[in-house]
Amino acid sequence: GCGVTLWGLSLGVMNLQTALFPLPAAYLELFQRLHAALKPAGFLDGLLSLATIAVAPALCEELLFRGMVLPSLARTWGPAAGVLASAALFGAIHVDSLPDGSTLFFRVPFALVVGLGLGLLRLRAGSLAAPMLAHGLLNAITFSLAPLVDQPLDAPERGDPLLGLALLAGGLGATGLLYRKLPAGRSTPV
Repeated sequence: GCGVTLWGLSLGVMNLQTALFPLPAAYLELFQRLHAALKPAGFLDGLLSLATIAVAPALCEELLFRGMVLPSLARTWGPAAGVLASAALFGAIHVDSLPDGSTLFFRVPFALVVGLGLGLLRLRAGSLAAPMLAHGLLNAITFSLAPLVDQPLDAPERGDPLLGLALLAGGLGATGLLYRKLPAGRSTPV
């Protein structure tokens, strides 16, 4: 459930961002090429694409950020600062370089928000399995739906601020409700 609610929350952040700052065509083209390269040609190819975009990042990124970085920082600085700092580092790895050499920070805000959610989930659940599953589901939903909503490069759609706020509020509220239903874990992960 947390994977779905964090996906809605991150979609709200992205929608607000695109309402304020339209994406460069080069960025959209880069992601459309990625979607085309990962488009499954059959069932087995679909499993491989899903593993590439959803499973591998969820396992590797969660092992690093919520498995090693967060516990280290939480022991030194406390749980809140550990979650915040590990989320900031998670956001930082989502900086993109475009083919023209420019740097784009578009994915950083929603990666930061997702990193906060996954870090809090790690603390609340007391297990690394919960953020791994949530991260994998979030990526799987994004991978599955992205080709259906790709915008033409000559007419990229701007985000809708009201929709963005609604998704942000709904995702935040639903995530909070789910977290409250989790049994209390350790405040500082081992």
